[in-house]
Amino acid sequence: MAMRLIFFFFLTTLATSAFSQITFEQGYIIDLDGNRIDCFIKNPDWKNNPEEIDYYVNDKNSIKAGNVDNINEFGISDNIRFIKAVVNIDRSSESLNDMSYEKAPFFEEETLFLKVLVEGKASLYSYVDNTISRFFYSVKKNSINQLVYKSYYVKDNVVGHNNLFKQQLWAELQCSKLSAIRNSKLRYIKKDLIKYFISYNECKNLDYISYEEMVQRNVFNLGIKAGLNVVSLATNKDIKSNSTDVSFEDKTVYTVGVNAELVLPFNKNKWSVFIEPTFYNYKNEKEINYVESFPLIKSTLVTIDYNAIVVPLGVNHYFFLGSSSKVFLKAAFAFDIPLKSGQQIKYETPEVENLDVNVRPGLFFGTGYKYKRLGVEMRYMLNRELLGQYVSWSTKYSSLAFLLSFDLLQGEGK
Repeated sequence: MAMRLIFFFFLTTLATSAFSQITFEQGYIIDLDGNRIDCFIKNPDWKNNPEEIDYYVNDKNSIKAGNVDNINEFGISDNIRFIKAVVNIDRSSESLNDMSYEKAPFFEEETLFLKVLVEGKASLYSYVDNTISRFFYSVKKNSINQLVYKSYYVKDNVVGHNNLFKQQLWAELQCSKLSAIRNSKLRYIKKDLIKYFISYNECKNLDYISYEEMVQRNVFNLGIKAGLNVVSLATNKDIKSNSTDVSFEDKTVYTVGVNAELVLPFNKNKWSVFIEPTFYNYKNEKEINYVESFPLIKSTLVTIDYNAIVVPLGVNHYFFLGSSSKVFLKAAFAFDIPLKSGQQIKYETPEVENLDVNVRPGLFFGTGYKYKRLGVEMRYMLNRELLGQYVSWSTKYSSLAFLLSFDLLQGEGK
């Protein structure tokens, strides 16, 4: 209980600190008169295209709201740019339950902030609103039009696809290097369309800016971890007539491992997946009394010496406090690879049967802080079953770990 209270207090403190952070980044807005105003813009790392932004010019206490009614454009550093545009957009659902029977798009005029993906003679824009994702384009700074892709219901759970966007591109963005075959394989996804627009501008020897290429991402980190693990173990037998239950004293053990982390290519490096093989050796013992046959009470020494590589597979979520520091929360599913066969909970008295150790997988949750390559972490492993092959036995096997980490490799990618 004490371990859990410590962990959840630490978790709450760090999480509160992380969520309370408001990050304003250097940026600009362009007002309705075309004037550029340098400012600081709150960047929550929008998943959907924003309808409104918060910004301030000089005084952080004087935050203003910007929307399509009072600004024409905004950007953050050189990486993010949104422009206001009056466009015809088809919001047809891609969900089978709400899918239209019509192949043709149903357009409605809206004023939106579009994200600029590629800017040049041929420009590409995107719009995301929860479940819908639409792409728009313009050629020679002319009007901005939607690239049309629409799924529609045919019959008997058969779905058709309107791929008009391919014809649009082939009609307006022709170049010798963009073959009809390549065009036919084009998918209505950001990656494919960005490549297509870049290829067109390069084919025509035109200057362009690809905003997605400006965003450099740490895609792979490799490091080491070491620390202390406070382990709690108690066994319980359902049949009490000859109880050999044992509650070991909490034991602190040392752990060391390797952490490999892959940062996911979205949401500004806030999500990652990791695997972390860790060497673990738990030794403990306790003298217990048990009833052999009433009223005869005996004592015996109970010992455990368990060696394994614990392999967690999980996810991290980061909250950035600045360019070099961040708080993180994590969750993982861990399984054990025993290093020795026949590992047991052993009773010194021969008439009491030893128990084979068979640890079942389990979950742990963690939180911590990272500054550049250095990190500190606390994690709590929920109860796992140590005697998984026995029907009549159960265990309370949990741990609270305090870890230090150091990244040996921080890879860069796009």
